[in-house]
Amino acid sequence: MDKNPKRNRDKCNPYYLSSDKKNNTYIVTISSDDIAEDIKVEITKEVFDLMDELEKDEAKLIQRDKRHLNSNIYLIEHDEESFTQEEIMEVFFYKKAKDKPKSLEDKVIEKIENEKLYKALNSLSDMHRRRILLYFKHNLSFSQIAEIEGCSKMAVKYSIDNALKELRKNFFKKN
Repeated sequence: MDKNPKRNRDKCNPYYLSSDKKNNTYIVTISSDDIAEDIKVEITKEVFDLMDELEKDEAKLIQRDKRHLNSNIYLIEHDEESFTQEEIMEVFFYKKAKDKPKSLEDKVIEKIENEKLYKALNSLSDMHRRRILLYFKHNLSFSQIAEIEGCSKMAVKYSIDNALKELRKNFFKKN
């Protein structure tokens, strides 16, 4: 079983990921000073991948913030020598909390919704899908799409309206 080297256990992050790819086993191990022995929970590959991605995002954020850390900005009225590096980082991260990466739950929900949207888009006709993508993804106007498609602006508007109704129906359809 390979321990994930990207994360060190500490008081703030008392878990680490490990995997045995040969046996398709993925484990999150939780340890704390409050419990006698580590708690090991087997998780699915999808959850493991999402947690691993979350850890990578968190590590990137920490590295970026360490590079740009200027404690004088955050500790103007205090003598910075009276603070440990950990306290300086804590103040810094507290003020940067609005920039924190999405939670695991938010990432799972986003992934599920993206899959549902992809299925709903694939259920559209080629013409509807093409016009929806030109309008929303490429930010083209009805007039620009009409010029590309060789039809009227109203025809484009009508087909996009119909495609949106179909998308809503397919997106919220129970599987």
